[in-house]
Amino acid sequence: MKMILIFILSCFYIYANADIDSEINEINSLLKITPRDPELYFQRGYLYYNIEKYDRAIEDLEKCVRFEPNDKIYYFYLAKSYMKGERIRDSINTFQKCVRLNDYAEAYFYLGILYSKVHENSSALTSFDRAIEINSNEAKYWAGRARLKRDIVNINEAIDDYNKALEIDPGFVYAHFDLVWINIEQNNINLALQHARVVNFSDMRNPIYCDTLACAYSEINIKKAIEFELKAIEFGGDLDCKQKLKAFKNGKTYLEYKRENERIEKERKQQELIEKVRRERIWEEIVEKNKEANKKHSR
Repeated sequence: MKMILIFILSCFYIYANADIDSEINEINSLLKITPRDPELYFQRGYLYYNIEKYDRAIEDLEKCVRFEPNDKIYYFYLAKSYMKGERIRDSINTFQKCVRLNDYAEAYFYLGILYSKVHENSSALTSFDRAIEINSNEAKYWAGRARLKRDIVNINEAIDDYNKALEIDPGFVYAHFDLVWINIEQNNINLALQHARVVNFSDMRNPIYCDTLACAYSEINIKKAIEFELKAIEFGGDLDCKQKLKAFKNGKTYLEYKRENERIEKERKQQELIEKVRRERIWEEIVEKNKEANKKHSR
């Protein structure tokens, strides 16, 4: 019943966004009659969530779980609201309450994302594993685990998970997107281009996707790389896109640009460290001189 309600409210949000205030006012009137009805608080909280008023959503959804502490959906949307409000630890704790009530794959998926954010990688991996055990036919669960494995385990295991995501949903953009960069790094440029074309075709005016295709092309066709980097800038690409365009015009590939930037960043950090040590030494000298001056003065 509650999932049907969520579907109805979602449709209401999509097709009648202008009337959300009147819908909230109507719920407010009903709450005056039944002020402890968790379903009404859920309806209002869900509306607040969809219009990105997360603090208001949290207020209502906290009342839901107080009045009805055994409903996984209330905990699930409260946890999502905490997550959107950047209350990461509250979100983790609430998703944990949700999965204790019910082995809910979607909640485990979000736990995987949140644990990854706070670098609790073992818990993140366990959460993604459990989501997949419950529902192995959801592409984003495999892609979520792949992204974690890419960073902490083994790139080949990550690729296997990305490919599994694409078996389930061949058009799953996020898997294609990550595989572009993996294949560029592994110098599998033709494969990188295949994935990059799918990404770009999904939204040809997205500056990030244009930039992705440009970077893949840069390894074999600088002219094409410049063409798509110009499109990325035209559609709102940031300073990084402009720097890449400059590199491509100078005949550099994306990997050459990346390695040069990494070298510059490493040199900058080394210089910062040298400067920090120098300042500390100067400060120590000042402190010592003050001590000597105080000793002379006390004599």
